[in-house]
Amino acid sequence: MFWAFLIATATAIGLIQLGAMSVWITVLKAMLVVVLAVALFVGLLFVWQPFKSNKKGE
Repeated sequence: MFWAFLIATATAIGLIQLGAMSVWITVLKAMLVVVLAVALFVGLLFVWQPFKSNKKGE
């Protein structure tokens, strides 16, 4: 009886930890997407800047 309780408790703790880990992975993926979007936007601003300054000079 004790071993069944111990196995059930260990399984429950393992599943809770697995669920917490999957939540953190989802959060980290969302943060990565946001960081990449900001980096892409800033990079495009720097790339576009020479073209924008040429238009003003003409």
